[in-house]
Amino acid sequence: MPAAGALVEAILGISYVRIPKVSMSKLLSCLTVRNAHGCVAKHSGQSRVHHIGQPRTKYHQTGKGEEAVSESRREPEVKAILVELSGLELDEIKDDSQLADLGIDSLMGMEMAHEIEQAFNITLPESELMQIVDMCNLLKCVQSAVNRSTGGEVAANSDYGESDDSYERSNTNNEFTASTIQTNPSTPVPEAERDLLNKEPTGLELPFATVMEAFNETKQLTDEKIAEYNQTNYVDMVMPVQTQLCIALTLEAFDELGCNLREAKPGQKLARISHPSEHRRLVDYLYRMLAKEALLINLDGDTITRTTTPPPPESSKDILEQLLKRFPDQNTADRLTFYTGSNLAEVLRGNTDGIKLIFCTEEGRELVSGLYADWPLNRLFYAQMEDFLCRLISKLDMSTGPLKILEMGAGTGGTTKWIVPLLAKLNVPIEYTFTDLAPSFVAGARKKFKPYQFMKFRTHDIEKAPADDLIGTQHVVIASNAVHATHSLCESAKNIRKALRPDGLLMMLEMTGTLYWVDMIFGLFEGWWFFDDGRTHAVTCESRWEKDLQSVGYGHVDWTDGNMPENKVEKLIIAMASGSRCDRLRIPSTPKPIEIRSADCAARQAVVNKYVQELTDGFAAAVVDELSASLPKHNPKGKTVLVTGATGSLGSHIIAKLANLPDIRRVVCLNRRSRQVPKERQQQALTKKGISINPEASRKLCVIETDLSKPNLGLLTVDYEDLVNNVTDIIHNAWLMKCPSGPVKNFYTPASDYVPTCSISLGTKVTFEFISSIATVGHWPIWTGKVNVPEERMTIESVLPTGYGDAKYICECMLDETLHKYPDRFRATAIRLGQVGGSSASGYWNPMEHLSFVFKSSQTLQALPDFDGLLSWTPVDDVASTLVDILMLPEETTLYPIYHIDNPVRQPWKEMIPVLADARDIPPQNVIPFKDWVQRVIDHPRRVEGPEAKNPAIILIDFLDGNFLRMSCGGLLLDTAKAREHSRTLANVGPVSERVARLFVKSWKDMGFLN
Repeated sequence: MPAAGALVEAILGISYVRIPKVSMSKLLSCLTVRNAHGCVAKHSGQSRVHHIGQPRTKYHQTGKGEEAVSESRREPEVKAILVELSGLELDEIKDDSQLADLGIDSLMGMEMAHEIEQAFNITLPESELMQIVDMCNLLKCVQSAVNRSTGGEVAANSDYGESDDSYERSNTNNEFTASTIQTNPSTPVPEAERDLLNKEPTGLELPFATVMEAFNETKQLTDEKIAEYNQTNYVDMVMPVQTQLCIALTLEAFDELGCNLREAKPGQKLARISHPSEHRRLVDYLYRMLAKEALLINLDGDTITRTTTPPPPESSKDILEQLLKRFPDQNTADRLTFYTGSNLAEVLRGNTDGIKLIFCTEEGRELVSGLYADWPLNRLFYAQMEDFLCRLISKLDMSTGPLKILEMGAGTGGTTKWIVPLLAKLNVPIEYTFTDLAPSFVAGARKKFKPYQFMKFRTHDIEKAPADDLIGTQHVVIASNAVHATHSLCESAKNIRKALRPDGLLMMLEMTGTLYWVDMIFGLFEGWWFFDDGRTHAVTCESRWEKDLQSVGYGHVDWTDGNMPENKVEKLIIAMASGSRCDRLRIPSTPKPIEIRSADCAARQAVVNKYVQELTDGFAAAVVDELSASLPKHNPKGKTVLVTGATGSLGSHIIAKLANLPDIRRVVCLNRRSRQVPKERQQQALTKKGISINPEASRKLCVIETDLSKPNLGLLTVDYEDLVNNVTDIIHNAWLMKCPSGPVKNFYTPASDYVPTCSISLGTKVTFEFISSIATVGHWPIWTGKVNVPEERMTIESVLPTGYGDAKYICECMLDETLHKYPDRFRATAIRLGQVGGSSASGYWNPMEHLSFVFKSSQTLQALPDFDGLLSWTPVDDVASTLVDILMLPEETTLYPIYHIDNPVRQPWKEMIPVLADARDIPPQNVIPFKDWVQRVIDHPRRVEGPEAKNPAIILIDFLDGNFLRMSCGGLLLDTAKAREHSRTLANVGPVSERVARLFVKSWKDMGFLN
């Protein structure tokens, strides 16, 4: 003291370390002894004051003169860090606490070590950290590291475990609120309480009828929710680009691993990449993706063969930038996919794994938390959970007790983040228990959701039975994308059911369709592929869920549904714990009108405008030049009809119809070049399709093979001028078909063929038919809510958002910008075709289209999809006759701008399926739900790629799974009033008879397409 001249304290140096403010605040409050006459500051309604007595454990110095700091001095600081990390109160961290009970698992242990090292400016040896399981040893490890850094060490006789409790607590400090109780599933329940659990449920009851009333109300709004969250084009526009990203990432990873697919030559046999055994299923999946989606390889058992398909030119980084720009709402998913996929090679080398990549890095944790909570499709289904719970609670008598909700596999709290605040606003009695297998997730949730006093937190493994105190207690168990990541759906579901009351329900959000980008993220986790219950993938369809749930005792099972393809990606599934079952609410095929995402449509319209302007530039000037000449209204030499694409099924039937008409002088067949003699090739095409024409009609055929992209169609000047001067009618039927889901640029060539074909008509007045497609109206029912599509011009919102659909729409728009502007010179129309069937005479049905692929795959699988609704098949000979009827209308008849050709007589699929099954010798029990059939198509091992394969439906699996039911089973019907007005043929078309249907199958057999 200054007066006595004695030294009180000497500070030789100060070392500052960074520590969180909240930790420091708690630390200071812990070190402050209550003054009988003073006031204590309050943190919040849940904070408490702790009395810290003098530590009684003693240590002695063994260093170089500096006093070793005792463990008891470090104890409050370490505990303050654990308080901050775990969300627990200080008095819940006991001296003998196990770290796992505090929520400190291997993941959070790394964060804990980092915080301690920063706080004390020390390094904790990893070898020691791996051995620490409780508070006692943690404090010893910290003290040892501190002493090493200061030159001292702990005396051999200092034993932390022998000291008395260093805290003096008031009795009130042992009273915990619900928000901070840490329960342990392994804690046994007293016998008296166990007896209570075996009694009939008391308190709040969930009547089955009430639950279903609420769920059906929610279910009917699914399509509206998809539109509300702007996800109406996810399957058609976003998902294909995300798949391209996964393909690029896989190619780049394989390149790093010594398998350069980009440089491999067609036919080259490729060695399988080497990888740890635990990644076998992942690698198999990646190879199947490269075979199915990229078409880069053929798989035949263990043999991998490079195909002729060129590799995609874009890098993964380029595709990511495209995704981030075009679809900003998908940014988190796309960035996480790129982040994990960029490390795919390191994972396959065994140098890292999915857990380390995602949960042991700040970037990974941030991205995956955002994915769980805010990915748009997840978010819209969380909204459906909210909607269902709100409707259910509003129908219950909440005065009889709290609604008990248990969330399993809650993880980072992606679902909890939305559900809990909603429940808090309802102001009704709720008890919500958050559980996860990982203590670190539970600790994180305890911190995050501490303000909600109706919440409890505990660790729980979905694959194990719940703790005794949970059995038979819960009204609702929630699990979001969690149950699929277990060994057995049946075993996990059985254990979940044990927590439910007899009137309770399981509510799951589960993906029901596989997404490659999801597997590029979670497929890097070994546990993603742990399933051993017969599944071929962690994600499975809703019918499999229903079967497995009911096999272990659940009652009624139901799920959300709608008309939009996004419904196939993810579903909200409910399963009653017991009780009766009822018919599921069927969503009518007539959807309610929804708003199509304007930004996507605007971008597509900009592309359409660009191509229309580019491809029609100069046409008007050419017409003006010809207007100076006085053209005859009729060609005195008679009618000459030009047909493009005359070797195809429809083209062959068209030219046969025309050649048999007496007032047709000549039929010009304009085909693409081949190595055959043109006339012989044309005759072979007719013969192959069962078409015979008499010699007189045959002499009318003039077959020309050329390249439409070249000047004057690649013809000699004299031949070109002959066409210009003599052609009176044109049917533009040719279309170079590529992958329908590809980008519109893939269809530049067939779209650009339109203009030179039009140029032939400049020499005389002509009638021009452009053969369009149902794809130009594929989305009409989605945004209008009307099934019947009128024979009118369409806007971009109605067009199926695929390259094929947009390209056909471009040609319809080009017609408006060219021929329709000069009605005195041209009679022009676009004719949209529905489902063109086989010939009613020969049975010939083009084997290179989607329904043909369905039937061939059905033969291979020995299973036929059980379609429901209506079919509309128009025999190809009737389609050809209808086109000719409209073409040959008297010249004074004004054509409608748009016609539809579709069978006006609809037939039930239920009547056709037994006929087709019998014709293919498929037993009735093998007529299975379409979803199951699609899964069999996906799972079937492939030997050869392409239409010649035994399972060709795999090529169009995205269309079949996403749009087929909606467009081919009554959800989209082409109105044909105008076409029937101008075509006697179509007006008289009737249903496809059983005889004709069997003729279709016989024709496929005769040509070798079917066995």
